[in-house]
Amino acid sequence: MGVLCHNIKVLKKINIFFKKNWIILTIILLGLFLRAYRYPEFPIMGETADETAWAILGASLIQERQPTSWSYFGAYQDFIYQDNGDNIAPLVRPALDHPPLFSLIPGFFHTLKNSWDQTPSIKLIRFPMILIGAFNVWLLYLVAKKIFKEKTIAHLATLIYAVVPTFVFGSRLVVAENLLVTWVLLAIYLIKSQSKHKNLFLILVSVAAILTKVSGLIIPFGILLYGWQKSEKQIAKIGLLGLILGEFSYCLYGALLNWQLFLKINLSQADRDLGLSTLLNRLFLHPSVVEKFFFDGWLILGLFAMIAWLLIKPKKYLIIKIYAVLWLAFIAATAGEQTFHGWYDYPLYPLLALSVAWFIYYITTKKMYWLIWLGWLFVLPTIRLALVFSNQYAEISNFSLRLIMGLGALPLGFSFMKKDKFAQKSILFLGMLLLIAGITTVIAINSRDYWEMDQFFSTR
Repeated sequence: MGVLCHNIKVLKKINIFFKKNWIILTIILLGLFLRAYRYPEFPIMGETADETAWAILGASLIQERQPTSWSYFGAYQDFIYQDNGDNIAPLVRPALDHPPLFSLIPGFFHTLKNSWDQTPSIKLIRFPMILIGAFNVWLLYLVAKKIFKEKTIAHLATLIYAVVPTFVFGSRLVVAENLLVTWVLLAIYLIKSQSKHKNLFLILVSVAAILTKVSGLIIPFGILLYGWQKSEKQIAKIGLLGLILGEFSYCLYGALLNWQLFLKINLSQADRDLGLSTLLNRLFLHPSVVEKFFFDGWLILGLFAMIAWLLIKPKKYLIIKIYAVLWLAFIAATAGEQTFHGWYDYPLYPLLALSVAWFIYYITTKKMYWLIWLGWLFVLPTIRLALVFSNQYAEISNFSLRLIMGLGALPLGFSFMKKDKFAQKSILFLGMLLLIAGITTVIAINSRDYWEMDQFFSTR
């Protein structure tokens, strides 16, 4: 009888939990489904060789305790493991282009089926990315709950990050930036946490971020700047300690393998060609998820929302703003003007999702219907993508296109007629259209239309 009563209590608790959290659970499951659906097919295998390079690097570490991968750096002239010809980068050992931590994830899955020097299965090495991507959707919700009082904003931010095509496709790619997203979100969550162990965890996250990729140093540096600006000396010290320990760990890794080569490779990476148009060129003129043209408008809306956030709430959500500006500054300072690797922007994606969610909530509650129409115009490419990949775009008349553009003015039109309830409901209608368009794009995307879209925008 006691066991039965205990089981009933457990079932009641489970039932209460699902009743309270069914919305966010549905969003997370939707995010997992969209990331898992035909994930080996897109992004197209081979659009970037970095996926294979990361898998080989990790698998060689696991199988032979020697990091081996492709590299074009001239400093490897005396460390070529296998020459692949004039037009293909040679395999070098020890490969010291990147820290080792992230590579162990795809490397482990590559090891399950193949020798390290064989071509990896894209299905295997992308599988952990799906899990990390879904985990990051959940982490984003936890962060949103910490920083926003309004539950609606937390749900909206999570939904945007779960469904927007750029965010979904990016989370599938085998690149270290997807793990950096995890460390960024954990750092923000911990900074806002009251846990007695948060300082230790912040140090561990900082070290892990630097051992994931060199750009991970932004995470402890952001913690340091946050503590400094908020006059929280303990947090500033934690950021500095994490930065020092992370850099020391990375240097120790390089020293154990080949210190002189390690220094030469890092100096070579720091000596890349730079320019003053990098950000504008990659974000506005050549947007991409991998390397080909691909855009749904949400990054532009996110940047617009971030600026609005900085202007309207200059003293709130400081850590989000610090990481957003630091990441943009790092890209500008380390990437060339014609370097269009879309994955450099991935750690910005959750920050932009948070910004957009706040922005939409703000302009909706303040009844700023002109801004709603402007936001709608920014994200029209999402509807374009859905129509292109469902083979409907060529059939759409100019009248229909103008009608779609004008839908964003529905809330404004109802407000002119003093119909505020209809204005608010029409905003929900617009949101549902974008949700359907985003899901349709993810489900219907195909390589032919993707290549044709790249050609269309490349030649104009």
